[in-house]
Amino acid sequence: MTTIKDLKTQASDLGLSNEYVKNFGKLSAKATWQLAIDSHLATTSSQPVVDEPPSVEPNQPSPALTTPQPTSHQTSEHAQPMLLFLVLVVVITTQLITTVLPIVTYLYTSATNHVKHQREIRRRRSQWYAELRQLMTT
Repeated sequence: MTTIKDLKTQASDLGLSNEYVKNFGKLSAKATWQLAIDSHLATTSSQPVVDEPPSVEPNQPSPALTTPQPTSHQTSEHAQPMLLFLVLVVVITTQLITTVLPIVTYLYTSATNHVKHQREIRRRRSQWYAELRQLMTT
């Protein structure tokens, strides 16, 4: 079983930078380093890299005839936190909208009512001055 230290060393030997590896996930996850190495090896060579040739006994089927099992745990390992993050964003957005919308509505109606009230006061004052001028000129 390889450790993350071994994977980092192998990635360094292949010339992979931390920025390149970050594209595959967290730098603290073994799966990230393994995916980065596998991807690099898949793009640089057309033949799969095998550390040691598999030993096949005469009674067992050859490894080429067996289908590899998909490793869905690597995908689900990264998909589950992402799904959780998306749900969290939706919940927080909903909470913000339901909390902030009544406050914004209240502030808007208060401001418009204040403006209407000030206009009414100015209108009455100007009407009063107009009546006062008319009385003074007669």
